[in-house]
Amino acid sequence: MSISDQTVKSLQTIDANARQQFDLVQKVGATAEFSPLVKAARGEYVDLDELKISVIRAMGIMCSRLKNLMNGGTRNKLLEAIEGLESEILIP
Repeated sequence: MSISDQTVKSLQTIDANARQQFDLVQKVGATAEFSPLVKAARGEYVDLDELKISVIRAMGIMCSRLKNLMNGGTRNKLLEAIEGLESEILIP
């Protein structure tokens, strides 16, 4: 197989994997939900309230994955942080 054929095949594989991952993200509905978090990570401007919602959601997911007994301290800190973000008005 020539180098150009190998390159085309590799690019097709990468494209297929990217499409599959994008489809999974869309099925979960995470694209819109975490978009502000992704934009902020890229250094783009994001409305602080939108970012706050994305961060709360991400922290909630992490908290839900932690086992209560083994990660009690971390889980409690995450819950406190979520409550704080939910209850406070953030000023840029």
